[in-house]
Amino acid sequence: MSNSTQKRASRSGGAKPGESADHRRASSAHWFRRMAGGFGAVLWSPVSMVFGWVAHWEPGRVMSAVLLRSTDFFMELMWFDGQDYTVGKGGRRGLIRTWPSTKTLVNPVWWFIWCGLFFWRWLLTRPYIPMLLAIPALAVVLSFFSAASAGGRISKGTEAIHFRRLLLTATTNNQIEVARLASDALVRLYPNSEEYAFNRATIEAQAGNDQTAKALMSELATSKKSAQAALWLANSVGDRKDFGNWSDEDRKAYVRWLSLAVENDPTSVLPRRLLSDVLLVYGDNRGAYTTLLPVADADEDITYIVTFLEKELGMLEAARGRAEKLTRVYKDRLSETPQDIAARSRYAALFILREQYAEAVDLLKRGLVLASTPEDTKILRNAIAEAMVLESTMIADTDQSPRGLMRSLERLREAMAVDPTNPSLLEAVAQACLRAADSKNDELIVLREALVQGVSSDTAHFILGTVALNAGDIEEAKQHLEIAVKSNPNLPGLLNNLAHAISHEEEPDLERALRLSDAAVANLPNHAYLRETRGQIYFKLKRYTEAIADLEIALSAKELRPRIRESLATAYDALGRTDIAERQRELLKLGR
Repeated sequence: MSNSTQKRASRSGGAKPGESADHRRASSAHWFRRMAGGFGAVLWSPVSMVFGWVAHWEPGRVMSAVLLRSTDFFMELMWFDGQDYTVGKGGRRGLIRTWPSTKTLVNPVWWFIWCGLFFWRWLLTRPYIPMLLAIPALAVVLSFFSAASAGGRISKGTEAIHFRRLLLTATTNNQIEVARLASDALVRLYPNSEEYAFNRATIEAQAGNDQTAKALMSELATSKKSAQAALWLANSVGDRKDFGNWSDEDRKAYVRWLSLAVENDPTSVLPRRLLSDVLLVYGDNRGAYTTLLPVADADEDITYIVTFLEKELGMLEAARGRAEKLTRVYKDRLSETPQDIAARSRYAALFILREQYAEAVDLLKRGLVLASTPEDTKILRNAIAEAMVLESTMIADTDQSPRGLMRSLERLREAMAVDPTNPSLLEAVAQACLRAADSKNDELIVLREALVQGVSSDTAHFILGTVALNAGDIEEAKQHLEIAVKSNPNLPGLLNNLAHAISHEEEPDLERALRLSDAAVANLPNHAYLRETRGQIYFKLKRYTEAIADLEIALSAKELRPRIRESLATAYDALGRTDIAERQRELLKLGR
């Protein structure tokens, strides 16, 4: 064995060949004493180092010592003498200086043996005392780098806090340039933050740079999948209250951004609610239902809307199941706050959905006692009359005998006693009188006349004019409606019926009819019948773009769709959109 080998063997505590047992025991004791002294040195080393720094502060020398100790640690960790020791035959320690045979190399068992021997030799040949002595220096180096890294992170966080405060102050004081600089700094610090990118775009909007703001929001909505940015873009199209007067391009852009917001965040309720509102305006109940269904249980208002959509789509079992759950919710709420008019109205609507009209009317009448303002009383009276009108319509649809017509008219008379100004009531009375017009039943005739006589003169003329209009007597209808409109110049249904009568004269005054229809739509912008009337007037004026806008909204009324589809097909043909025209004709054939 060479001197260097013996030296390293002695440092590792290994026995030399030919040593006696006593000698080996003495060597082992000596080795343990050295290890104990080494551990003591490890414990004393940082203390002595601190005393040395305090007594003789030499930064360069200290750093040099720390780095050298750390370097020594890694060198000792990976040090080898170039010779591979193993145990030979008879347990003697020897050297392997030649490669094993091919048979041995391909034997996987030997691979594990060699790995084990390598690890065992590595453990035996490590100079543990120098390594232990280097640990304090290594700890100092690691602590330094950790502190430097943590300091960098804290510095970044502190900088972000500073810029957020600056941004808040600048926004409050309307200092656009300062806000822009602070926002830019936050975006640089956190380039993947949706919040800071969104704030940056809103600052441009506040500064009046709408195009820049929209470009930033568009990038955020499409590239970073931000639902918030897509919703902002949808809201930037225009005022939703004026949706009926938007251009086709604006409506398409609005729907496109809302659809993207839903895609970017499928769990968000607001984009789905807004998108469903648009679909309902266009009469797409199925599309609105599909849009709201994933969040049907996330919000009470959404659940309420979905319930009635299911009823409209013929999904009665599902609608009644949801109505049962909502009934318990509103019942509990009314037990706590019986004066809650909105909850009482919805509770009554759920009774009506299940065709429990008497329960609905009773619930609403009990609310009249608790109404604290004239406005609440008006709302409840209107709801009571509405429930009675629906019951009257149900009776008339299911029992068309004279007895059924009498029950229907009687219910309408009760509704008129509650709220004679209800628009639905006036329409229902007109329809009921039209159904009973050819009846020879004396009681029915008396009741019909009583209904008409029980209202004011102008309301009676409105009813008689509507009856004549539905019967196809345009001249008589116009006479009655002209008298009625003098006393009720702002009643939407009256204005609409008069516009309809004028537009169907032999020589119609379409410009006057359009003015009347505009006034009616201004009061009820999303009413399907009013939109259909104005759309047909636009159609007769050959203003096809405006006609299409109104008629597509009017598609929400199923009973009007056949007539609307025909007009839409002709209008699209006139505009050169034959593909859409053919689609309208296909839907007409399918009865949709």
